[in-house]
Amino acid sequence: MDKPGFNREQLKQALLKLDADRVQKILGREQAPDALDANSCVAELARCGCAVVRHPDASAYKRRARVADVVHDYIKGFPEAIAALVDHLKQATLVQSSYHEILHSLKGLPISQSPVEVQVWAAVEFGSAAIRQALRQMEEQRPATGSTLGFRRPTIENETGPNVSVDGVVWGATEVVGSILAMLGYEHRWFEAATGELVIPQRVAVDLAIMNEASRLHDLSLAWQDLEKGWQRVRYFGATVERKQQDLKFANHPEPILFDVLEFGPPTHWELSDFLAVLRMEQRFVANLQRLRLLEPKAADAYKLPNDPTLGLPGPDNFISAEEAVAYEYLSDTLFLPMAEEAEHVGDLPVKAWLRGYAYVSRYCAQTRDGTPILETVILSRTQVFEGLQSVGMKREWAERFLKHTTFAKGSRDLMDEPFVRMKGDELLFFAPGYRSPVLSTIVMSRVSRFKAALSKRGERFEDAVRGLFQRLDLPVKSIAYKVDGTSYDCDAAVIWERTLILVECKNRGLPFGYLPTLSHFCEDFLGASLQVVRNITHFLADPEIVRRAFGETVVWDRVIGCVLYATPWALGRMLPGYDVYSYDASSLARFFIDGHISIEAPRTLKNGRTVTRRHRIKLWAGSQPTVQDFLRELTSPTATRIARVGRVVGANFRETSYRSGLVIPEWESEPVTAAQILETIGLAAEEAQSVVKGFQDFQAMMDLLEAQSENPEDEKRT
Repeated sequence: MDKPGFNREQLKQALLKLDADRVQKILGREQAPDALDANSCVAELARCGCAVVRHPDASAYKRRARVADVVHDYIKGFPEAIAALVDHLKQATLVQSSYHEILHSLKGLPISQSPVEVQVWAAVEFGSAAIRQALRQMEEQRPATGSTLGFRRPTIENETGPNVSVDGVVWGATEVVGSILAMLGYEHRWFEAATGELVIPQRVAVDLAIMNEASRLHDLSLAWQDLEKGWQRVRYFGATVERKQQDLKFANHPEPILFDVLEFGPPTHWELSDFLAVLRMEQRFVANLQRLRLLEPKAADAYKLPNDPTLGLPGPDNFISAEEAVAYEYLSDTLFLPMAEEAEHVGDLPVKAWLRGYAYVSRYCAQTRDGTPILETVILSRTQVFEGLQSVGMKREWAERFLKHTTFAKGSRDLMDEPFVRMKGDELLFFAPGYRSPVLSTIVMSRVSRFKAALSKRGERFEDAVRGLFQRLDLPVKSIAYKVDGTSYDCDAAVIWERTLILVECKNRGLPFGYLPTLSHFCEDFLGASLQVVRNITHFLADPEIVRRAFGETVVWDRVIGCVLYATPWALGRMLPGYDVYSYDASSLARFFIDGHISIEAPRTLKNGRTVTRRHRIKLWAGSQPTVQDFLRELTSPTATRIARVGRVVGANFRETSYRSGLVIPEWESEPVTAAQILETIGLAAEEAQSVVKGFQDFQAMMDLLEAQSENPEDEKRT
């Protein structure tokens, strides 16, 4: 890929600081730019987002104007680049006005007249109360017999719209609390200069009236979050943004109200794919955890306790919770992280130290000693957490680093990755309600991605495992290294299957986790990986002897297909129009080769605590053994992705930013789906899908009947 005649990273840093002199020096004057230079310069200006000044600042406005003049002078003579710059500055003006509206509204809120410590703790307590209310509603609405099919996690009935995910409420409230803390931190300069850590006032009591006032603070925080995401979507994915007058209807107001609305363009399919990949990771963790508890109900007795002299970092037979055991297995065996190593790969910590740290937070900060979730905000001393981490096997220096990395600071995204907030006096706020059901494997992977850890051995272990899957079917598979015109190339796995040559490129990349700048880079890597496979195909078609040297002179094939195989659940099907190159993932590949089925389960817990599971299995193969045609059908339209996409539509929420002003950013949402819809998506005919659903319904009815007939514990045990 061609590179511009300037250092992109240096230019980015100068633009972020609005340092016009530095920008001019980096761009240089000695050599005239070409079209690539001009377009790249504007693209870098757009991506860094420096054209928007979030907080009104006359000095910043002047410095921004100087930067724009320097860039405009650099790109003169290139109409396309000048047009792009003008469009971007117009978009920035629209977005900036909404930031200022939010800040103006913030100052006008009744709660803003209260002391700052009251504002902070009202927001925190409001978030805790929202989570407790969601859990109460879930318990009140929990059906006595359980759901027919467990395709979705628990939801709360919503009279004014689609049902709401309980976990979504928990995570959303946790994210909003973190956003408010950051917003107030910038407003009142609470970020410590030396460390960047946020230091909030000591806890104060707040009454219900103040907590209700804080709800508006939460609303503005959601608007701020949406505005940040919309602006990123414009800069990184070319989304549109426009301001328009719209008549909006509200449930509590009979007549339409005219609003000035800033509306962003819709999300791309990349955002949905990222969301579904993270969702699949979480579902795998939850399913494995449920399976462990079902098959080994007394396994908790084997988990080690703090201050056990035999306790080391996570490893076989050395866990402090079921969640840690399940996360360790998933990170090691599915995502191929170096869990056994003590090398400090990620942010000067071993991966397993990250896991042990978050397992400690989940088990001993967010729960009581008997395992009951704590649904109130917890105040801990820094010493208490530091010593607690050491009590579960962390070295002193690792405990110090973990605590440093998990303390909320400038640039922190949420209270899941960085759950501790410093208070004056060096105590720590821990938002325990947000850690009601943390997915430890996802949190650890988020940190791996955040630190951009270079885990080279991950790729080697992954490639060995992939070749092993093909070898299970006795298929010839080779890793091929070769040269073309003196340049070295390689193919991670080449497979001959029924006169089809399959070329596999293995990629072990961290997921973007909803962060659009990272998603943009991920998409670039995705395209690069597909072109890498296309290059292999081109080389092998031009010189078949490369393949014959690896497999032998008698090998024959009629077709060549490529597959970019991800360790993370990133399976999108065809990658490039017109090319037989597909995106697939390791967990789907293992299910296809080893099991060959999609299992649908409906567990039913009886009154005596026992769980009975009704299971239906759907074959992924047409016959008793997989064929290359089965595999190509699965590559073209991955089953796991089809299931995850059912009911996903683009919707839009209106966020009020000030009186008669607001913004709309479309997002992917979930519509209610029936079990039959999902079964038909997997591939069942409509009649067969209805028959399977009836089988599950009959199972639940039978369990209801048997439980109703039980009159004593012995009868119930026989049931």
